[in-house]
Amino acid sequence: MIVNRVWQWHFGEGLVHTPNNFGLLSEPPTHPELLDWLTAQFLEDGWSLKKLHRRILLSAAYQRASAIPRGQLAHDPDNHWHGRFTARRLEAEAIRDAMVFVTGRLDLSPGGAAGTNVDSLRRSLYVQTARWDRGTFASLFDAANPDASVEKRMVSTVAPQALLMLNNDFVQVQAAELAKRLLREAPTDETGRIQWVSQILFARPAREEELAIAHQLLAKAGQSETESAWRDLAHVLLCTNEFIYLD
Repeated sequence: MIVNRVWQWHFGEGLVHTPNNFGLLSEPPTHPELLDWLTAQFLEDGWSLKKLHRRILLSAAYQRASAIPRGQLAHDPDNHWHGRFTARRLEAEAIRDAMVFVTGRLDLSPGGAAGTNVDSLRRSLYVQTARWDRGTFASLFDAANPDASVEKRMVSTVAPQALLMLNNDFVQVQAAELAKRLLREAPTDETGRIQWVSQILFARPAREEELAIAHQLLAKAGQSETESAWRDLAHVLLCTNEFIYLD
């Protein structure tokens, strides 16, 4: 089961789509030979999860693009045969950590007690889950129910998620801190700064159309040297699908 769960972690779906049920009533594996081979290699490697992760991440299936080749959608709409990578949203904890990380303030120190402050700069691993409070950032982005054994997280797309990203104090603070870092560390010219923040958030240079939109947004905000103008741009970029989706 652990091999199937690791595959599910990286692809969004396991080779067996019912990770808690490998019995007669479960769905059969889509690739039984692959599952058997990965399991055999896992045992030969001394139950090393690190080697299992590496083997999956270096596979051609994982490294495929998410673009749908012509004709493939009709033959395999659910991507059971892994002809492409299925884009998937980051987990709630990873979204929170990513926003703090790009500001340069994420506390990576290990160990210690977990706290209740969701505005903490520590990783979400060290933020307590309040069982009585289901209206949190994590719950809205489909964190696991702490009152149940969850074999797989559900992924919803609802309007309150967008409203939270636009209006929540935590998100706005991260946008402001990202703008401060940008003005402190990025090049001094406007285009250079846009390219810098694109590399930090998306690990790629900004495209021509993105540069044009960013220049237009900064012009509407007033002086491009002001922190508020860059805060608005940073906020827009934090709200993009590319920032919170693994593609």
